[in-house]
Order: sequence, then C-alpha cells, then structure tokens
Amino acid sequence: MTAGIQLEQIGDGKTLPQNLLINPGFEIWQRGVGPFTSGSTFSSDEWWFTGFRLTVDKETTNQRYGSSCLKVDHATGGTDSVRQGIENYKSLEGQWLTFSAWVWCDTANAVSLRLVDYNGSKENALSDYHSGGSGWEHLTVVKKIRTGLLSTASFPHSFGLSADLYFVDVAVTDALMDGASLVIGNFPQGVPFIPLNPADDQARC
Repeated sequence: MTAGIQLEQIGDGKTLPQNLLINPGFEIWQRGVGPFTSGSTFSSDEWWFTGFRLTVDKETTNQRYGSSCLKVDHATGGTDSVRQGIENYKSLEGQWLTFSAWVWCDTANAVSLRLVDYNGSKENALSDYHSGGSGWEHLTVVKKIRTGLLSTASFPHSFGLSADLYFVDVAVTDALMDGASLVIGNFPQGVPFIPLNPADDQARC
C-alpha cells in the first residue's frame, strides 16, 4: 500500500494504537553505523539479524523519515531476516497484531514483512512482496498471535514473538526499511508511522 494512509482509517477514527516497536524509525545506532556482517548480531538498536548472508548499514541519503533508515544487502544461499523480538509477547497471546513498514527494493518478489510466533513450533504470516520497482512501498502483515508462547533462542532476547524484514533466497542490493509500526489490532489496510519524539525514542532504546 502506498502513501495517503490517514488516521481516520484506523479504527473508524479512533486514536492510533501504541507502536510496540523500539527504534521504529531506525534513528538510534548506539553500536555504530555498520557495516554489520556477522550473523546473530544487533545493528540499529533492537534490530537483530540472522545469517552471514546479510550486510546491514545505516542509510542517510535515501531515508523516508528523519535522518536515517536501515539498509540491507542479501547474498544467495538461504533465507534471512532482520528482526525485533517483542518483549511483552505473553500479554499479546490471542490478539491480532498489524505490522507495517516502508520498504524500498529494486528486486521483485525478494523482500516482505513477516510476523512469527513460537509455542514449540514457529508459525509465520507474510505481507505481499515488494514489487521491486525501486521505490518506497508501504507493506503490511496481520497475524492472530497463538497462545502458549515460549521463549526461543531464534528470536532476539529469546522472546517468543518477532517482527521481521524477511529475505527469500534471492540476491538483493540495498533493500531499505523505515517507518515501522507494530500495533494491536487487525488493520489489513496498514497503519501509518508516527515518528517518536527523539528523547522518547532514545529512552526506549
């Protein structure tokens, strides 16, 4: 979904639900600006990536919001993710979640958003893939979170729920993500990104 999302589309004019993500605009980089290349590593604060096929950097020339966004290169050889574990995952059991973000990519059918929960086995839901049209597209995925969630070392901090930028086994150069939102509720049309106050953003990290 492209630009033009309005607040009145969310819950028939109700206030936008709280964004559950930390550093959703990729403005905080306390571990440095990259490139980050080793698997199972944090990059931009609270955004962790899997596999050794990914290279993660801070992008400051083609961001959609603020001063920076996330830039990722992906080599072939398997599927990988840049993901954030959701700390209060147990309180979200049985609820619908909506994960939206702005994504830029020049490779079709290679990058999407994903929500994954774990209760002894993983279950995931995927957004549409980016069209590969070298532009910013607003992607959205919704999922009803299962009950009985468990911790797993596959997700950051061993939380039982993860929000991912997901890469299939295709080579991708300079995929970008910015303006991410994770909220409680089933909003298949997507939810807008509301930038955080910089001081609040820093405090949450």
